[in-house]
Amino acid sequence: MACSIYRGFALIEILIVIGIMTVIGLSVFVGVQSYERSLLFREKNLVFALLSEARGRSFLGYPAGLRATPIEYIYFFGDSYDSALRTESYKRESAIKNNIVDDIIFDNGENSGREIIFSLGEEKSLRASINIQKNGRMF
Repeated sequence: MACSIYRGFALIEILIVIGIMTVIGLSVFVGVQSYERSLLFREKNLVFALLSEARGRSFLGYPAGLRATPIEYIYFFGDSYDSALRTESYKRESAIKNNIVDDIIFDNGENSGREIIFSLGEEKSLRASINIQKNGRMF
């Protein structure tokens, strides 16, 4: 009667473990990318909604605008942030960077026109943007 003693793992066992780890790693990678993309577009949609509200309000004869600080977006009613009649604050996602450096103000539905770019990450590979035309239209 031959008795064999196995030491270690068979090649097929090692390949199965490597395959399982690869599947788990890929699913985590895809999940993180999906989460980052949803953060980026949620931030873009928040700013778009606030700008749309400011534009709509300006058609009624009440200028309104948006100011971005490092921790929040401030929606204000008035000709400028400093002379605002009322303000509302909305928390910013700290991981999302944007190029808003001065107030965006709508007066009678019009604006000076600009492109707002949102990016995530140091290499800025994930981006979204809002284009504001001089007539106030946004896309």
